[in-house]
Amino acid sequence: MSSIDSFADDIYNALQSYSTQVDNVLQEELIKLADDTKNELRTDPSIPKRTGKYKKSFYVNRTARGRGYIRLTVANKLFYLTHILENGHENVRSLGKANGTISKDVHFTKLAKDDRLILKGNRTPGHPHWKPAQDRLNRKQAEIFKKIGEVGK
Repeated sequence: MSSIDSFADDIYNALQSYSTQVDNVLQEELIKLADDTKNELRTDPSIPKRTGKYKKSFYVNRTARGRGYIRLTVANKLFYLTHILENGHENVRSLGKANGTISKDVHFTKLAKDDRLILKGNRTPGHPHWKPAQDRLNRKQAEIFKKIGEVGK
């Protein structure tokens, strides 16, 4: 009976060792993938470079890590610019307080709630950069999972 118990213990230890190795390899690959995505966003030519601060401020945040799981987040420190750069925005200029007359020569005018005259101008186009990076990340992540799944066979 003891030989069966030792055999079961040997199988259990081998599976634990294999599981730990796969987990370590997977977590290392996912960390590399997150760093690659961060660097890809930093060098993305579709992001306009005015001062360069937005491109430099991408980072990877390791939110959680444990046995069998890891959670990484690729983000930008200038998060308030992300939506504007991704989707574009309308150019608006305040012309000061309205004195009751609006010139017919000025197009796209309106009065703001505090009686300021607002000149609405053209629209700045968006520069989609998160969606393509996320699509590439998802493809690479699927390849990693497939490769690790094939190793076990």
